[in-house]
Amino acid sequence: MIVPLVARKAFAAFVITLCLGLQLYAIVWLSGRRWWPFVDYRMFSKSYSVGATFQELELRGRACEESSKTWPVTALALNSEAWRHQRRLRDIADDRPRSARSRSELTNAANTLAARAAMPLPCAFQVWERKVIVTRDGFEPSSLRWVPRREWRANDPSTVRPLTGTPAGTVTEH
Repeated sequence: MIVPLVARKAFAAFVITLCLGLQLYAIVWLSGRRWWPFVDYRMFSKSYSVGATFQELELRGRACEESSKTWPVTALALNSEAWRHQRRLRDIADDRPRSARSRSELTNAANTLAARAAMPLPCAFQVWERKVIVTRDGFEPSSLRWVPRREWRANDPSTVRPLTGTPAGTVTEH
């Protein structure tokens, strides 16, 4: 049986429309989830030239009994998209007008996970930053030091305080 050219073209148009529809569905209605191969390609990550400096941010939980004990709280653990998670951390680190909302959203997500026993509930949350300097060989190793920027209590996201990395142990390698 020979399939007419019009039918093959209609089938190709249907497949293309279906793929674009799935892409739109994944972007608009399924925010916070990953649906490969439609979103979150690594190939779209940024590249940097020699001498460029970029910042990385990380959310950490701080233990109640030991104020120096911290652990990373990732976007994946909070069931959040990486770009949204980083935007919230940038708001908090730079003390932007949206920082109160970002602290509240991150705290609520962590409390929800802790309630499900997926992670321990910390006494406080901290935003840590490191500035990476790009060199010809990749990066400057001395630029990989994490420095704490802001902290707020887990039971009260409005109690934010600035932190600074001092030699007394608050700056750690990760």
